[in-house]
Amino acid sequence: MNISLRAVTPDDHELIYQLTEITLRPLIEAEAGTWDEAAQRAEVSARLDPATHHIIQINGEDGGLLILEEADDRLHLKALLMHPEIQGLGIAKSMLLQIQAEALARNQQIRLTAIKNSPAFAWYQRQGYVLTEMSGPYVVMA
Repeated sequence: MNISLRAVTPDDHELIYQLTEITLRPLIEAEAGTWDEAAQRAEVSARLDPATHHIIQINGEDGGLLILEEADDRLHLKALLMHPEIQGLGIAKSMLLQIQAEALARNQQIRLTAIKNSPAFAWYQRQGYVLTEMSGPYVVMA
């Protein structure tokens, strides 16, 4: 399996929205009670940044989204979304290991954002991360 990243382009708006909806909608509805499509689409548009947003490709096919922000002292993994068809194949683990190696080489900490009580939150806990902040349905872990 060949895993690679490519920078997002404005043409990726619909792909990113679809990945967000298919992976996060049930979680956000469970935590916040509703999914506002117009607001979610606007948020995707407003935050689309080629410097931080990367499409995860598996064997040349788009399959996920990585949002990674860098600061002087840390890398902040804002999102690691995998299409359900490719979840459970170790792709997210591989991406996280790469981010951890990069942070170690740069002497940076890692912060993660997840939705509380989500499978990702539990998975990050199993990887050794702990809750540090909460804001609405979102948590930050380190």
